[in-house]
Amino acid sequence: MSVDVNQAFAAERAEQMEAAREWESELQNRLAAGTVKRLSDGRYRVLTGWDAGEILSARGVPEHGLDATRGHAALYSSVPAWHNLGNVIPGGISDIDKVLELGGIGYQAGSRQEPCAAGRRSSSPCACRST
Repeated sequence: MSVDVNQAFAAERAEQMEAAREWESELQNRLAAGTVKRLSDGRYRVLTGWDAGEILSARGVPEHGLDATRGHAALYSSVPAWHNLGNVIPGGISDIDKVLELGGIGYQAGSRQEPCAAGRRSSSPCACRST
């Protein structure tokens, strides 16, 4: 049996368009009810319920808010999260070094001397005032 790719594409596109219409309708209802607020960049903030404070993309997809600057989500968990990101170790572990490594947050920290407003170098916060 051969598949008519044009027919399959048309059916898939029709489903996508219907889902978009449903999201738009739901969004308008939520805006009218005051349960979401449109942000200036086209995203939406949830104002009520368990998801209060969550940011939704313009398409209604929740944003996970995890640091992904290293190419993967910085998260360690003992159970899978709703977004299926991060490293999951069933039952968890208690070795803090391993948790930091698996969570992608095992950053090396250090200190350095920076010039203060008066031009002096110190590793402590500057107490002088610039005038």
